[in-house]
Amino acid sequence: MGDNIIYGSDSYGTFFDDASSETSLLNERYNRVMGKMSGSVVINVKRPIYQLDDLNEAYANGDADVVVTTKRKKVAKLKWSDAKSVVPAIDWLFTNYKWSEDFFKDFVAGFTVAVLNIPQGMAYAMLGNVEPTVGLYMAILPVIVYSLLGTSKHVSMGSFSVVCLMSGKVVNTYANGNFNLHHDGHAEPTTTTTAIYSPIEVATAVTLMVGLIQILMYVFRLGVVCTILSETLVSGFTAGAGVHVVTSQMKELLGIQIGRHSGMFQVVLTFSEIVNHICNVNLATVLVSCTTISLLLSYNLYLKAIINKRSIIPIPIELITIVIGTTMFQFTTFSKDYNIKLIGEIDRGLPDFKPPPVNLLMNVISESVIIAIVAYSVTMSMALLFSEKLKYSIDTNQELLAQGIGNVFGSFFSCLPFSASLSRSATQYSVGGKTQMASIVSAGLLVAVVLWIGHL
Repeated sequence: MGDNIIYGSDSYGTFFDDASSETSLLNERYNRVMGKMSGSVVINVKRPIYQLDDLNEAYANGDADVVVTTKRKKVAKLKWSDAKSVVPAIDWLFTNYKWSEDFFKDFVAGFTVAVLNIPQGMAYAMLGNVEPTVGLYMAILPVIVYSLLGTSKHVSMGSFSVVCLMSGKVVNTYANGNFNLHHDGHAEPTTTTTAIYSPIEVATAVTLMVGLIQILMYVFRLGVVCTILSETLVSGFTAGAGVHVVTSQMKELLGIQIGRHSGMFQVVLTFSEIVNHICNVNLATVLVSCTTISLLLSYNLYLKAIINKRSIIPIPIELITIVIGTTMFQFTTFSKDYNIKLIGEIDRGLPDFKPPPVNLLMNVISESVIIAIVAYSVTMSMALLFSEKLKYSIDTNQELLAQGIGNVFGSFFSCLPFSASLSRSATQYSVGGKTQMASIVSAGLLVAVVLWIGHL
């Protein structure tokens, strides 16, 4: 060992002459080793330090116009996207619709649904205790609104038995002099025979309130309500409503006059009164009813499957039955000879614009909430069934908006609350309907029926 001290050497034979160089190298190696052990990366950032004046001088001449233009394009794109989300028809009609392939199928489906709408609409309107033509009105304006705003491609909107029956209960309560309307809006039962509101006025008030409730549900994003109602609950409710539908039509099938019942045990009370008046049954009416029901059941249970294998377009047996019955009673005296009750003349033309009675809205709010939820749930059940089968998405909240606006518009044109029809939706899909263009075609054909064809 000499006087010179060797402080260290690296693996390549580098010798250090002073302690500070050795310490610096050891620190560097330590950092490198610790970095490898921890898996971290050491980033050395070198950037200039600016004062405010230097920053302004360096970047004051940036291309501000390009930034503004880009923002404007983004805003415009955002607005167009919002428009398509609110009005889905903009997307499928102007972007994705294949006119050469889809329109013919939609036209055939629309024609078929229009034919079904005539007997169904008239019958369901009578369940709502309003004129039969109201069922045709329901298949025009509200359906067009839904076709533009709805997200389901295959549901057929319009009259539906359960919704019309529920609305008819409200009409029966507040029309025909069954209540007194106080200044505070309270409805009290009465025995007076003077009607304060006509049935169609009560019906439109219910329709307006149902539409407002559905729009309010859309605002609060309550489309999830359809997931709360299980399939078992909806099926049970529909089956129970079917019992009420049959019960409400028994007096018409038997040709007897009985009173209306509401509240608990109304089905039991109705059948009890039917039994008490069984001696007053009109046998001719029973014969017509049994013949009609037998014809419809025979076709739907046996002949329909055979005919559908040989024909793309199904036979409108309901409409054929109506045509046969109308022709028979028009050119014979059968109804007068046997005292058979007929509907009578059908109003010609589209309904006039008439606002619903606003002071009746608060009286029907409780019933309207239930009707709004039921109508929405039935529609969503059908919409989700088709969307899952055909692999496309349904916006549950947008469906609320579409039905709500459709009901609000319909309330000004003598309509009951509308909903999806199970049978018409299945028919529209089975005959090849692709989009809501089928509903638009159906509405257009029904306009022609109401204005011209139906009176030839």
